[in-house]
Amino acid sequence: SSIRSDDRASRWIGDDFAILAPGIDAEQAGLLARRIETGLQSERISIRWGAAEYHGDALTAQDLLAAARKATARKAEDVAA
Repeated sequence: SSIRSDDRASRWIGDDFAILAPGIDAEQAGLLARRIETGLQSERISIRWGAAEYHGDALTAQDLLAAARKATARKAEDVAA
């Protein structure tokens, strides 16, 4: 498995999935995404990913998901440029 036993993965909307990975930072989230991508290569599935961190501030779950979607969109724009 590409995710840790404490992580939670679930289908979010359509073909979008969300992974709750407590205790990791943005760099570790990138490593997690690369592990998942490597695990999916044999299935000919590619991923686009974005990460958002929660630091105990007033973010709601929706705010956190929106931040991750924005990060994913920024990465897609960087690749397209």
